[in-house]
Amino acid sequence: IVSYFVKNKNKYDNYLFVSSSCGDELLHICLHEGCNGFAAGTFHVSNALLSFVKDKKEVFIVALQ
Repeated sequence: IVSYFVKNKNKYDNYLFVSSSCGDELLHICLHEGCNGFAAGTFHVSNALLSFVKDKKEVFIVALQ
């Protein structure tokens, strides 16, 4: 699981990438466009569940297997 930022003009877009242990892509989405800077804690893992917020308005919880 990797959260990363890509510079877009003077702002940053935040992406979340999840792959399997074999390297297969399971999820790759933009969490938020136009961030003013970097942020810690863009996702959380607990009890084999991945949780994250997209565009400051949608909460997702995904089972990791």
